[in-house]
Amino acid sequence: MINNAVSYRNIKQENYVRHDYENDFFTATDKYYTQGINMEVVTPGFAKLPTRFLLLHPAGSKVKYGLALQHNAFTPTNITDANIRYGDRPYAAAAMLQPFTISTSEARRERITTMLSLGVTGQIAGGQWMQETIHRNLNNVMPEAWQYQVNNDVIINYRLYYEKGLVHLADVLALNITAIADAGTLQTKAGTGVNVMLGYFASPYATERKRRFSAYVYSHAQVYVVGYDAMLQGGLLSRSVYTVPTNNITRFTADNRIGIVLRYGGAYIEYFRGFLTREFTTGNDHAWGGMMIGFGF
Repeated sequence: MINNAVSYRNIKQENYVRHDYENDFFTATDKYYTQGINMEVVTPGFAKLPTRFLLLHPAGSKVKYGLALQHNAFTPTNITDANIRYGDRPYAAAAMLQPFTISTSEARRERITTMLSLGVTGQIAGGQWMQETIHRNLNNVMPEAWQYQVNNDVIINYRLYYEKGLVHLADVLALNITAIADAGTLQTKAGTGVNVMLGYFASPYATERKRRFSAYVYSHAQVYVVGYDAMLQGGLLSRSVYTVPTNNITRFTADNRIGIVLRYGGAYIEYFRGFLTREFTTGNDHAWGGMMIGFGF
């Protein structure tokens, strides 16, 4: 799942909207994690949503309330093959509505994010329609085997994300440690990592705006222990035509994300590249890229 709560993606304003588009087109491939879309809105009004009782509000922290709509799609290495590609990644899609909180403590230099994901996998998630529509309009090769995608199922997932600032030097260098845990019907995994920011920026843990303009690069590396992934193994309540066998799932993975961020006033723009080690034993490493645009007010 896309993570917009990390410190290098901080927007200071109480209200903001942001759109994230990820695609392996940016790395000249068309396989595995083929597309991700995330649209989020943050506003104090979401504090009244009933899901607030399921999300954390740490004492002494400033809390932001948000709601995101996320869609992810996955394909095998060759989308022109009309047959099931055994040993490859299955076609899969997920659509989710995600209420979340971002709790920041300037005194402790820490950020705690909780998010509930509610949605569906399978044909009703719309991955086939979306990819076929895009490829048809671009006169690109058409995917031929979405009929074998991971079956319809329910998504109920919970995320806990923690970030702690270790080093902050003169608003030009920051070093943070991170930890993340996901549990539910979409994925169950835990990870830890470190991210570095270098450039011109205010501390992401400061609760008031201090810089009208910011420009910086970042790198965020993490390692994971993987328990379950419905996009590879299928949902818990349904049976799919083809999935990756449990004994072929790679239990330890690593990823890295590098990017550049520009902010001016309430405007936010980011370009990034992501890299992930193989997720199943017969698979390969994968890379993708994306852009994010937001506006705070």
